[in-house]
Formats: sequence, C-alpha cells, structure tokens
Amino acid sequence: MHSAYVDGNTFTLEPTWEGTHTGRTRTPDGQELATTGRRGTVKACEVMEIRDGMITATRHYFDLMTILQQVGAMEQSDAVA
Repeated sequence: MHSAYVDGNTFTLEPTWEGTHTGRTRTPDGQELATTGRRGTVKACEVMEIRDGMITATRHYFDLMTILQQVGAMEQSDAVA
C-alpha cells in the first residue's frame, strides 16, 4: 500500500496490484484470452464512501491497458500521446 487518506466519510487507498495471468479471462464480448503465465503490475486508486461503519459506495481505478500489455494479451504501442 502506497498511501491511505481519509476526509470525512471518504477513504482513499493507493495500492499496487501484482499477479500472474494463470486463469481463464473473458473479454466483454465473451471471447476467452489464452493464459500466458506472464506477470503484471499496476498502481491503482480505490475510493470508498463510509456511512455508519459500512462501505456504501466504492470506485476502483487502474490502467487495464497496461495490465493487458504486460501479460501479453495486447500488443504494446510505440506511439507517444
């Protein structure tokens, strides 16, 4: 965990997610990505709203394109935006 912040009823975390692509992964259109066995690492941000000690809303942001490139499910682009 890189950092955590609290402001009133809002709690924000900045983790780094790491893993190895070892299981079946389905795309939104139902296709299946072949398992690659490659590792991926990406920083993320999670924002949670808390009321009466319970999480009432959560949002999770991360760079999915980077993960897909790292595990070999998507080609990397040499283009710079």
